[in-house]
Amino acid sequence: MKAKLVVGIFAAATLILVSGGSLAVFAADENLALESAKTLTESEPMKEDKYPDEWDQEDPLNYRAYKQMQEESDILVNNASLWKASGITTQWDGVTYTHTAENTANKSVVAGIDVSYHQGNIDWKKVRASGIEYAIIRAGYRAYGSGSLGQDVKFQTYIRDAKNAGIKVGVYIFSQAITEAEAREEADFAVEQIKKSGYTLDLPVVIDLEFAGDRLGRLYEANLSKEQMTNIANAFCERVQSYGYQPMIYASSSWLYGKMDGDALGQKYMLWMARYNTHSYNAATESGKQLFGGQIDVWQCSSTAKVNGISGNVDLDWIYYQRQNVCQAADGNWYYYVDGEIDTSFTGLAPNSSGWWRIENGKVNFDYNGFVKNSEGWWYVEGGQVRFDRTEVIEGTVDGENGWWNVVGGVVEFTDTVAQNESGWWCIRGGKVDFGYTGLAANSSGWWRIEDGHVNFDYQGFVENEEGWWYLEGGHILFDRTEVIEGKVEGEEGWWNVVGGVVEFTDTVAQNESGWWCIRGGKVDFGYTGLAANSSGWWRIEDGHVNFDYQGFAENEHGWWYLEGGHVLFDKTDIIQGIIDGKEHQWYVKGGNVQLTYTGIVMIHGSLYHIKNGIVE
Repeated sequence: MKAKLVVGIFAAATLILVSGGSLAVFAADENLALESAKTLTESEPMKEDKYPDEWDQEDPLNYRAYKQMQEESDILVNNASLWKASGITTQWDGVTYTHTAENTANKSVVAGIDVSYHQGNIDWKKVRASGIEYAIIRAGYRAYGSGSLGQDVKFQTYIRDAKNAGIKVGVYIFSQAITEAEAREEADFAVEQIKKSGYTLDLPVVIDLEFAGDRLGRLYEANLSKEQMTNIANAFCERVQSYGYQPMIYASSSWLYGKMDGDALGQKYMLWMARYNTHSYNAATESGKQLFGGQIDVWQCSSTAKVNGISGNVDLDWIYYQRQNVCQAADGNWYYYVDGEIDTSFTGLAPNSSGWWRIENGKVNFDYNGFVKNSEGWWYVEGGQVRFDRTEVIEGTVDGENGWWNVVGGVVEFTDTVAQNESGWWCIRGGKVDFGYTGLAANSSGWWRIEDGHVNFDYQGFVENEEGWWYLEGGHILFDRTEVIEGKVEGEEGWWNVVGGVVEFTDTVAQNESGWWCIRGGKVDFGYTGLAANSSGWWRIEDGHVNFDYQGFAENEHGWWYLEGGHVLFDKTDIIQGIIDGKEHQWYVKGGNVQLTYTGIVMIHGSLYHIKNGIVE
């Protein structure tokens, strides 16, 4: 056996990598991954015509694979006096690797590899006999030029033969995603390949975000910000989780620090870091370059390792996994193991690669249906398994309180919203249906009429909340409605002025399909005759309704005004015949207003007029 672990390795069945129920994303380019190599000189990008004929010329992994094929030697710093890493050590092919205590606490360390079709034919039984316990197999990639997705031609063969040889597997996709939508598409593609294989994973589904080569490819050319790259990684992981798989992120230590927010991502997902030296960490900086120093779950320590069963070089990975798992025993039952032993004292939730399970005294209870709590919240369990695919209102007991609880992605959300189950839509207060509530409640789709906790989709009319009185049809507020609407507000029947769904208790002139109306205090005043204003002008009102046929004079508190087409002509200056206060005369109008206090001479349309108190003499 080539690999010798200085610490004990527990080979209990189906040991998996677990970190808060999440997978990790994989992102690193070759130049940055070799960041501890102080003597490395940068190579020119490899020419495509040098690649073997069977390689896809747009495969973004070609650059690194070509270097491996050229027998590039590992660049390792072996002077232990330069480092202050503390923790356990492992050995591979005569090289001693030191792992920091932050990464290995309460975990075991096992050897793994990651492979693609560039490795050619692999004798997986020899690989397993050499000491390799895990393999992360490439499912596919996005072309670095065209952006199309392609399957790794060896994936189905590799995963079958690796599993048959007793090697536990994970999956990665070499990404060139430049948008969140493309990252989700890559997650869909990877999961599709996994399902086609028919095999269960033991490790996460990983996104490998790195450049296709030295200053090469669509990802390099996109020049994404740190926030954009972080969002792409997060989008992939969220999509993978939605399928019930664990996600993980691969990156070099400089990418995790400089090109994405490794600290933030590490709080949610597992991380796979590439750093080619003999220590998983040294100081936070090296040769003046700031590097990632957070906790990781997998360390890719070499791209040129030698493993029996593989001709040429291969990536070597040290995998840190928690020493507990849910596995099937020879008696057919499933148990919770710690360091290979059933822990009969444990009752709660525990994961394996297939999900999270209800454990009672160390044994999975497949008959359990209900809610179970762990450090992440209250989870809905059905058939003994957390139902990450369930998003609905579910009856049960949470924190000792029976009720109907809002479950989103398997976990109770203790927020206020409106959510559904097969019986309808419900008002959620603090995570639970409030059967005593009548009024308005909101979710991302709008505001809804609630009666005794239930949405009344038949409701049409006005409803009040702390923001005002709102108009509803079909049980929800119509925020796009701006018109005069009949109904009851504050116990008073009337025609009310609705603007953006809410009653405006102001004076104006507003319309509905029956015409334009005088609004006083938010309601049509059918008893009013006179002038009323809105943002478009002053209007002639008769019995609350605008008379667009009106032409003549009308009075308000500001005086007498001349109207045509039912509205005051503020741009009108003229001598106009008409009746004011029962007297018909020619009147002097200026800016639409009758100049009743004016006495003098004016010139209108080239003619002089003598005016006395607004009347032409």
